[in-house]
Amino acid sequence: MKIEISDDTMYNIVIDVLKHDYKQLGVDIERFQDKAILSDIEQEDLDNWIKHRDALEITLTYYAGLHWDR
Repeated sequence: MKIEISDDTMYNIVIDVLKHDYKQLGVDIERFQDKAILSDIEQEDLDNWIKHRDALEITLTYYAGLHWDR
């Protein structure tokens, strides 16, 4: 099945997905930062999540504007 959507709708869907991913990474980061000790793999995951969250923040600022997080 094929549906037709406007460019604005597609844009809004992409922005919403990026925001959701950004927030979920924040939850995961906080969960690991609250742990007293991280395994090597957990530390790698945490470092990776922080890197990707920071990249998503830059991407969201570019596409959704400076105040996207309001």
